[in-house]
Amino acid sequence: MHCSNCHGTDHNIQKCKHAPALHGQQQKARDRESLSLSSTSDTSVLSDLDSGELQDQEWQAEMDRYDELCARADVVRERER
Repeated sequence: MHCSNCHGTDHNIQKCKHAPALHGQQQKARDRESLSLSSTSDTSVLSDLDSGELQDQEWQAEMDRYDELCARADVVRERER
C-alpha cells in the first residue's frame, strides 16, 4: 500500500492519521484510538514503577514544593525588613 497523503507505505489515504477527517464519525474514531493508546502507555509506565519508587517520587515532589514555599516566605520576610 502507498498513501498519497503522507507517502507512507503501510497504509492508504483512507487510513492515514495525517489526512483530515472526512466526517465526524471518522474523527471520533481517531480520538478514541489516540485516547486508548495514551491511557495504555500511562498504565504501563505506572506498572513499571513499584510502590516504593512511586512513594519516593511523590515524597520528593512534595519536598520540592515545600522548599519552594519556604523560599517564597524568605523573600517576603526580607521585603518586610
